[in-house]
Amino acid sequence: MNYITERSKKILFKIASEGKCTIRDIKNSIGVSERTIYSDLKEIEKFLENYDITLIKKPRVGVWIEGDEKVILNMSMDIIKEKIDHDGVYRDYKHCILFELFNTNDYITINDLADKIFASRSVVENKLAEIKKFLEKNNLVLEKKPSRGIRVVGDEKSIRFAIVELFKSDNNNLIVEYGNKNEADIINNNLRNDIKDVFISIDVNAVIEMVDEIAKLDEVCFTDVSYNSLVINLIVTIERIKLGKFIYFDLNTINKLKTEREYNLANIIVNMISNRFNISFIEEEVCYITILLLSSRIQKKVLDVNKRINSSFDNVVSLCDRGIKEAEKVVNIKFEDDPFLRQELYIHIKAMINRILYGINIENPFTVKIKTEYCISFEAALVFKNLIYQEYGLRLSIDEIAYIALHFQVSIEKFKRESKKIRVAIVCSVGLGNLSLIAMQINRLIPDLEITHKLSVIDLIDRKLDADFIISTVPIFKSSIPVLQIEPFISSQDIIKIRQMMEKTKVNTVLIQKKNFFKSLINKSWIFPKVKGLNQEEILKMLTNKLTDKNVVNEKFLNSLLVREKLESTAFSNVAMPHGDPDHVKKTAIVICTLDKEILWGDRYVDIIFLIALSKDNYKNLQTIFEYFYYLIEDRELISKLKNATTSNEIYKIIMN
Repeated sequence: MNYITERSKKILFKIASEGKCTIRDIKNSIGVSERTIYSDLKEIEKFLENYDITLIKKPRVGVWIEGDEKVILNMSMDIIKEKIDHDGVYRDYKHCILFELFNTNDYITINDLADKIFASRSVVENKLAEIKKFLEKNNLVLEKKPSRGIRVVGDEKSIRFAIVELFKSDNNNLIVEYGNKNEADIINNNLRNDIKDVFISIDVNAVIEMVDEIAKLDEVCFTDVSYNSLVINLIVTIERIKLGKFIYFDLNTINKLKTEREYNLANIIVNMISNRFNISFIEEEVCYITILLLSSRIQKKVLDVNKRINSSFDNVVSLCDRGIKEAEKVVNIKFEDDPFLRQELYIHIKAMINRILYGINIENPFTVKIKTEYCISFEAALVFKNLIYQEYGLRLSIDEIAYIALHFQVSIEKFKRESKKIRVAIVCSVGLGNLSLIAMQINRLIPDLEITHKLSVIDLIDRKLDADFIISTVPIFKSSIPVLQIEPFISSQDIIKIRQMMEKTKVNTVLIQKKNFFKSLINKSWIFPKVKGLNQEEILKMLTNKLTDKNVVNEKFLNSLLVREKLESTAFSNVAMPHGDPDHVKKTAIVICTLDKEILWGDRYVDIIFLIALSKDNYKNLQTIFEYFYYLIEDRELISKLKNATTSNEIYKIIMN
């Protein structure tokens, strides 16, 4: 189905409801040039082809639509129900209502709102609770007055952030692709169309071109996300200033912001906007753009970043260094060996601190996924929660912690790539020449594969192989090692098959290792089924006392568990996995406890607890335990069996099998 913009929808509704319209009527109603209207009519014409409806255009008469009345009614209802949007995707009324509320200076009635968004009164009323929640999250209030209507109340900065948030919530993946592309190509098509639909009077392409010019300045280096963010924020700023909505700061804030290096860049941006859009800026608006720059990952060129990192005067540098060292202790990974991690953390945390200081809240749509799938990285990132509070008195949200975790995950992935290669034996029946040719091709095309043996079929008999799998040109039966058969002259399809086999081998090998290690720590004496009547702290105390009595942990272990839970809850789904400081663990143990009834654990209700006590000797295996643990809790059938089990012996068998 062809795409139709919000402006074209409004024009089409006017034509459909009034029967016949002149171009002047449409111009006065919509507020755009005749040239733009003619362009929109072409779009409408193509759109109506989907319904077998014809758009009639007659000079000095006007425009109207012709077709079956029922079909015309169905088309109108399709748009009203908002089933048509970019590529046919459903769009929520919430956004339309909020944009209308943000753009009005006074109260607006429910009926007027419904008319403006082409919806019924009940549709608007049904969305108000969701809208109120969104506004409260952004420090805004939905104020109601009988006979007058509703309006948004709050400071201008919060309103602008809320408008930007609306775009971001619909466009979590703002980047289309990487590579040698112009900055203008970074904005994806859905986002660009959304902006154009809402800010009809602003030349969006002109703003993008302006940001492109800024990106070419010697001192400016954009990340892709900061580029998108700046484009959206500048468009919102221009629109709000045109509506006469200005931001105000106290004198101390203004003076502080004027000392920042980003203030000079903000002045350059303001001059560009003033010249292109013929609008004037008060000093506070320059300060506002300074905050946007401070709060994003718009940085000096890498050389300058390295210079700042190596400077002892920047306290963010020392904070990052302390954080990396503490993270190493927590997860037992040598992050200091990755110089890029230090640089990336510095850039991210510098911007993050400014975001929090100036009240810019961000949501991370992938927080739950990061916390569960990248649990080691999340544990590493948690150290910054205390460090930043101690240094700046700022509290990090779980979303901010999850963003930091991504940087640690990148570093961990690098270590994984540098780890042990997969080993293969090559078997060929054609001859030594062909065998050598296959080996050379594999070495060239798949360098991360280690060839341990090159054998004929006869050589293979009774040969003990040190390999993860065999690549063979002939069928091999009764092999204890997996076999992948390829053609005698290796093809591109064979290379794909080899890579698939490598991935399968990696997954199977790692999973078996994790499973075996996890099972080795399970002991029947540390399984407690159907515990009753205790809260979170009481359960931790009860389990820790049992471990202390058996000389598994010392008396400080309980406090380390409570400190970790304060940082962030260890609950996932209906399962909790508390873990404490290895300095207080004498012997490694995993304690399993099921509850008679669910209890509140942080922000979730749980009825299964895996308490992890890892000694220093075994702490290097923390990642192994975490990853296998999350593999287990994804098995809902297994979790259900654990919940229903009534004896420790039953639970032990479920885990071991």
